[in-house]
Amino acid sequence: MNKSEPQKCVFIVTIISCFLFCSMIIVISLSPLANLGKNSNQFNSIGMWLAVGLVLVLYVIPLMIYFLGNEFIKYIMAVLCLIGLLISIGITLFIVAIDHFGKDISTEPTLLGSMICCGLLFLTNIIWLIVAFVPISKNIVLKN
Repeated sequence: MNKSEPQKCVFIVTIISCFLFCSMIIVISLSPLANLGKNSNQFNSIGMWLAVGLVLVLYVIPLMIYFLGNEFIKYIMAVLCLIGLLISIGITLFIVAIDHFGKDISTEPTLLGSMICCGLLFLTNIIWLIVAFVPISKNIVLKN
């Protein structure tokens, strides 16, 4: 396996993670969660687009530095990945807590979409950590 193979895998999983994080922001802005606080982002508001833009910057800049050959940035990307894991877990727990203790909002399809985005983001970030840090040996032989 040449050096560009792991970089290609990191690139693909990072792009998927970025897409899911942006999707999560947009879907949450469509859900009843957008009405819970005075600082929450409404769909198509400047706040929602600023949040999406910030996420894009936080994904694209480290990814560009990584492709320029700086391997150390991978550790900074891992910290950002762990923050993404915590955010996805936190939002999922928040949705479950509000549904259980507060308003009955479980019938809202946008909340289901939010939880699906959070779950997929969580899985993608776990996959990112594996792709970025677990070396793939070319000598692995799968036996049936």
